[in-house]
Amino acid sequence: MTKKRVKRKKNPPRLNHINEKHATAASTIIDAHYANLNIRKRWTSERINRLCAFLRITIPELGSLLGVKHGWWVDHVKSIKPLSGPICILLTIMENHFMAGYTKDVVSNLFDFNGKQKDT
Repeated sequence: MTKKRVKRKKNPPRLNHINEKHATAASTIIDAHYANLNIRKRWTSERINRLCAFLRITIPELGSLLGVKHGWWVDHVKSIKPLSGPICILLTIMENHFMAGYTKDVVSNLFDFNGKQKDT
């Protein structure tokens, strides 16, 4: 007897800025796009290590490319806290630019706010 898999409904992405006083329709679309792509959840220490290995650089050297202090960056990568949104966007841009032809799990539609909400 085989067990049937029950598909769970995905929770809609949480939009942190939707109720802010300066939120616009465009900013809400952008926030929803990034939330659907899970930009912040993608960037774990393992993924950062993969990018560094591919580029043949160290984590502090990646910090220099991102414009952050080495000590803070190394500690932040080791922590369990999620990375900030701007850093995740920069990492996603770098990953797509350098690794797009070598792996299938890079986000290639980071700035396609009106297109399909699917990464490659």
